[in-house]
Amino acid sequence: WDMDTCLVPKGFDPFQVRQCIESALKNHLPFTISAIGNVRSPYRDWYPIFSSGIRVIHGKDGPVDILKDMERWALSHPPPATLILISDREEVFVGSGILPSFKERGYTIIRAFQKHTEVPPKYASQMILWDYLLSAGCEDSNQETTSTKVEYKCSETAWVCNMCIKSGRTFAGESYKSLKRHFKSAEHKIQECSRLRLKVKNKCFQEASSGVWWDMDTCLVPKGFDPFQVRQCIESALKNHLPFTISAIGNVRSPYRDWYPIFSSGIRVIHGKDGPVDILKDMERWALSHPPPATLILISDREEVFVGSGILPSFKERGYTIIRAFQKHTEVPPKYASQMILWDYLLSAGCEDSNQETTSTKVEYKCSETAWVCNMCIKSGRTFAGESYKSLKRHFKSAEHKIQECSRLRLKVKNKCFQEASSGVWWDMD
Repeated sequence: WDMDTCLVPKGFDPFQVRQCIESALKNHLPFTISAIGNVRSPYRDWYPIFSSGIRVIHGKDGPVDILKDMERWALSHPPPATLILISDREEVFVGSGILPSFKERGYTIIRAFQKHTEVPPKYASQMILWDYLLSAGCEDSNQETTSTKVEYKCSETAWVCNMCIKSGRTFAGESYKSLKRHFKSAEHKIQECSRLRLKVKNKCFQEASSGVWWDMDTCLVPKGFDPFQVRQCIESALKNHLPFTISAIGNVRSPYRDWYPIFSSGIRVIHGKDGPVDILKDMERWALSHPPPATLILISDREEVFVGSGILPSFKERGYTIIRAFQKHTEVPPKYASQMILWDYLLSAGCEDSNQETTSTKVEYKCSETAWVCNMCIKSGRTFAGESYKSLKRHFKSAEHKIQECSRLRLKVKNKCFQEASSGVWWDMD
C-alpha cells in the first residue's frame, strides 16, 4: 500500500482499513499488508494503522522501497503467489519493468488505484479503485473493531525505517511510540541530513564514534559471572571510547539460554549462523554513517576468518582505529589492531572499575528500540526484528522463521508452508 498516493479518505475510520482490505480481497486470504511511504507527512493519525497489524515501512523513495520489499517477499513466496499493489504511480512501476517480470515468472498481480489510469496495465489480472475497495470491503465485513482483535493482529515488526536500515543502528520496532522516539533520535537525524548531502559535523557523529561487536559463539559469558553486568563491565573497561553501541552477533538458539539479561541491558542481539560474515556486514553498515576516525572494537576468537577476508585491514587503511578482544591469545598478533585484550580480563577489569549498581530503572533506560534482529529472516519481507526477548522467542516458533531455516538446508519445500506459512515438514533421514 503506497501511503503517499492512496490516502485514507476523510471521515473514514482508519481502524477499519485492514478489515476492509481483507474483506474486499477475502478470496486471497491470508496475506500480509505493508504500508510504505513517508510517515512524517502531514497525515498524523498513524496509531490506528499500526495497531491493526499493518506493517509500516518509512521511506522517501516510494516506488523504489515498494519494489525492493516485493523482491524480498518473493524470495520466500514462489509462484503461483499473488501480489496486490495499491498505488497511483503507475508510470514508475511500468518503467521499471519489474511488475511485468513478476507476471512472466508466474505471479498473479492485482492493482488498486486512487483514480483510473489512461491505459490499463497489461500485467494486472484485476483492477479496482482504492475508494471502492474500502467501501465494498466494509459493506461485506460484519466484524467489529475491538481491542482484543487489534492486539491479535499486531505484528512483532510493526515498523521499519528504510532510511536507517543500513546504518547499523535502530531501524525497526514494535510500536507507534517507539517509531516517534526513533524520529527524534540523533541516528535518524544523521540519515536525514545525509540524504540532503549536508556536511554534518556535530555531536550526532561524535556521540556515536565507537562500535562494539561481540561474537557470542566464541566468547561466552564465563560460568558464575552475572550476565546483567556484561554491558556495564564492557563500558567500564573501555570507558575512554564511550559512548558506543554493543551488538552481540551469533546463534541465539545455542544451548546457552540465559539471554534475557543480555537483552534487557540494551545490547542489540543479531541472530544468525554465519558468524564472521554477519559481523563484517554489520560493521560495513555501521561505517556508512560513522566515518573515520571512528573506533571499531571486535570481541571474537575467529581471527583467521577476519584476516582472510581482508576487511579489517582495509578499515585501518581508511583511518579507523581497531581494538581486538580474544577468548585466548592468538599465535600471531594482528597488525591492524592498535590494542589487544583478553575477553575474561575485559570483563573482570571492567567490573572492578565499575561502581554502578544494576537497577530496573537503569536497565529500562539502556534498552534499545531494536533489541534483536534475525539475519536469517531480514530478506524475507516478514517479521525480522523486535524490541523484546519474548518477541524473539515467538519469532523462533513462527512458520516464517522455520521456512528460512529450511531454505538454508537447500531443501525443496513445495507445500502450503510457503503459501500460508502454516505448515512445515521435517524428515528424519536416519
